[in-house]
Amino acid sequence: MRAVIRTLCLAIASVAVFSSCNKDDDKSSSKTKLLTSGTWKIILAEEKENGGAWEDVTDIQFAPCTQDDRLKFSEPNVITSDEGATKCDPSDPQTQTGTWAFVSNGQGIDLDGELYDIDELNGHTFKISYTETFGGESYSYRLTFVH
Repeated sequence: MRAVIRTLCLAIASVAVFSSCNKDDDKSSSKTKLLTSGTWKIILAEEKENGGAWEDVTDIQFAPCTQDDRLKFSEPNVITSDEGATKCDPSDPQTQTGTWAFVSNGQGIDLDGELYDIDELNGHTFKISYTETFGGESYSYRLTFVH
């Protein structure tokens, strides 16, 4: 699954415990409900270098056979990737599972050990990003999913 999430995140994807009734728990619970409310499909992959403008790289990073893939987040903290109707390799399994968890008070998400910032999460859109630095150059990647 780690490879699937990494691929979904441009060749590059805290366990929520709800035992008390404070505002942080309410926020995490609400985000969990939004995230687990249906399946997610990638519609946009973007990258930028050194703080420049975001560029659409969806068609470069994702072959047509991956653009019908779906992600399903379930409780307790299970993520399922479904290959959709078209598989890039017919021998690939139809589904694979991994783990997810909110981190940084719900501002980020851990997808099978890969950490991402949550840029947007609502009833229709889930947007995540991360930045890497190589040789003094900064590269940011952002993925947008919709129901």
